[in-house]
Amino acid sequence: MEISPIQARLPIVDRIADTSTFFTKVRDAYSDYVAQGAYYPLAAPACYCYEITVGPRSYTGIIAGVATTDYLRGAIRRHENTLVEREQVHLQLMQDQGAMLKPILLACPELPTLARWVANHRQGPPIQEVYFPGEDQTHRIWAITEPVAIEQLVLLFRQRIPHCYLADGHHRCATNAALYEQSNGQNHQQLLAAFFPGSDLAIHSFNRVVDLKPEWSAAELLEALRPLGTISPLSIPQGPAITHEMTLIADKRWYRFRWHESILEQASGPGSVVLDTDLLNHHILRDILGVTDVRSDPRLQYLESPRGLDDWYHATVDKPNRVGFGLFPISLQDIMLIADQGRSLPPKSTWFEPRMKTGLVVLPFP
Repeated sequence: MEISPIQARLPIVDRIADTSTFFTKVRDAYSDYVAQGAYYPLAAPACYCYEITVGPRSYTGIIAGVATTDYLRGAIRRHENTLVEREQVHLQLMQDQGAMLKPILLACPELPTLARWVANHRQGPPIQEVYFPGEDQTHRIWAITEPVAIEQLVLLFRQRIPHCYLADGHHRCATNAALYEQSNGQNHQQLLAAFFPGSDLAIHSFNRVVDLKPEWSAAELLEALRPLGTISPLSIPQGPAITHEMTLIADKRWYRFRWHESILEQASGPGSVVLDTDLLNHHILRDILGVTDVRSDPRLQYLESPRGLDDWYHATVDKPNRVGFGLFPISLQDIMLIADQGRSLPPKSTWFEPRMKTGLVVLPFP
């Protein structure tokens, strides 16, 4: 892969009274913040070590530019289809702001050489440190400008890392690539990217909340599910423990659901991955509940599982005749296999951590 140092802009943290408000508004107010002097350009192109601490856990990676052509030729492997309307939103934002405000998140191979490079250059005080008290998160950034160190990193990616996997940022990639092609390769030659080794990424699922049609009751739904799997009540609230297991919330009660082996055998094939999202979408949402478009049906809500069981439970029971479905997270290995095969995951299959902060590192367009 072809990476390169970037001439970034960073916010002047001392001028930010409330970090949560600032970084929430920056997506729409970036140009105003620049005009107000809230950002400054770094003096030289750099690659960056980036550490995110969330509670007791830390994630450590690299921020750099990656060639847009790497995306176009498939070296940035994707697992999600993009939506035209969302691409249009990102296109308008990029054109209005003249910058990428948030890195795409890439899972890269775990190489001892790369880990040593990061460890050697993540010493001393960072040039940027921002704490988000509401989330108990701290983001730290170290800038590496020495030509020899940058060349070592560029060569390492070129020689040892033929491809990476796109964890977050599918629409930003597609939009930037479209602008690159519109300019015949003269503009938008770089993507702002954060690279993290696979072991330093956490993958979560999305919980579902579904409004049943008036003719359905939660009890009738449970009865309709029995030909598909085994259902047993749970004495305490808990999420699924293994793949092909779901947690259900129905009539304010918690249940465990496990797919019958016959259903799993029907879905399997040579080299295929049997995804719980596909099983849920096809056998239950579509065939039983009549939800044919999981992207847009107003009866279906998605809640990222890190929000917690209580949040999901209350979203389910705060309105009558609702049910909840909780899935076990997909493994990174399965995501990589699907991406390698050129396939896409169903919508809302994964929620990756760490989460980048919009506006913390900005790549202005030339």
